[in-house]
Amino acid sequence: MDYAYPSVQTLDAYVVTIGEKVNVAATRLTQYLRQNNMSVEREFLNRKPGKQFKTADKWHANYVFTMGEEELAKNKVTIKNLKNGRQENLDLTDFYADFERTFSEVKNKLKNKDE
Repeated sequence: MDYAYPSVQTLDAYVVTIGEKVNVAATRLTQYLRQNNMSVEREFLNRKPGKQFKTADKWHANYVFTMGEEELAKNKVTIKNLKNGRQENLDLTDFYADFERTFSEVKNKLKNKDE
């Protein structure tokens, strides 16, 4: 019997978590991104960051939002463009206040010069 397997869908973002204390904040971030029409998955198994980045890569995520206890204490998240490796820190207060503006600005900073 032939079965048509679905094509691999690209994720807009994958949320990497570092430490158990960030679970609530990571869930809030994930839900916020989804509410803004992004396809997002996040880590629930508390694996090491390297394994989480490999998962994000396998799922063809465009961006990785990394949230650890240090970022949480500073109310920040690190966003990495997986296509070119560039990354930026983003203030979560600004991000939650104005998604369109702040995400647009960070995407422009994360682009290659020739994009």
